[in-house]
Amino acid sequence: MLAPTGSLAAGSASSMPAAQHMSAQQQFESIRADVEAEKAERAAWSRARVAAWFCVNSSAFSISMSVLIVVNMAFVIMEVNWNASGFETPLWVTCINFGILFMYFCEVSLKVFAYRRKFCHDILRMIDLFVVSVDIIVTLIILVMPVTLLPLVLARIARMLKVTRALRMMSIFPELSVLMKGMFLALKTIFWGVLLLAVLLCFWSIFATLFVHPIVQDLERQGFWESLDCERCPRAFSSVEMSMLTFCQQLV
Repeated sequence: MLAPTGSLAAGSASSMPAAQHMSAQQQFESIRADVEAEKAERAAWSRARVAAWFCVNSSAFSISMSVLIVVNMAFVIMEVNWNASGFETPLWVTCINFGILFMYFCEVSLKVFAYRRKFCHDILRMIDLFVVSVDIIVTLIILVMPVTLLPLVLARIARMLKVTRALRMMSIFPELSVLMKGMFLALKTIFWGVLLLAVLLCFWSIFATLFVHPIVQDLERQGFWESLDCERCPRAFSSVEMSMLTFCQQLV
């Protein structure tokens, strides 16, 4: 009775590597079939589409767009600072912004021409298309409509959307990609840590409201806080919310 059992165990153990080998072989065949299908599809492309595909997938194109994004962010910062100080944006900055917007439009158009239906398969490309489309629409509205509150709000929204294009640099620089992936993986731990901190703050705030606030009231009746010229001290622990705010100001 023992020999057949041992032979069955040995047979199942020997079949596991074979199954893993078959699974890896199937994955390899699937990948090779996808590559061959892509090559066959690309063979039917026109020369212009092939040139556009190699252009948008080249490292020089990616680095050039990264430099353009950094320059765009620098001009956005300058424009925001000028507007916050009450100065008008110089004409040469406006012209440069139009030029950058035109380059963004050319980039998206080139990718749409190269990828066609596969353009919609990448979320980053769709974000690019959305940002550029909104930027163009807002720019046309500002040029056509008179200077009122609505175009100013739209212009501010467009500037904020331009900054989101900086996320594209994550896919170009591996170090940034690793850092952002690590941050996203740590969000769950950060969430539970913040929740634990909030529970502890709530517990000690209840304790402070019950036991510390009466002492604070006694000191207020004695005029102690007036001598220190502290306007908030009498109500620092007057409620659980005020106690949490006090602890956050002093500890966190």
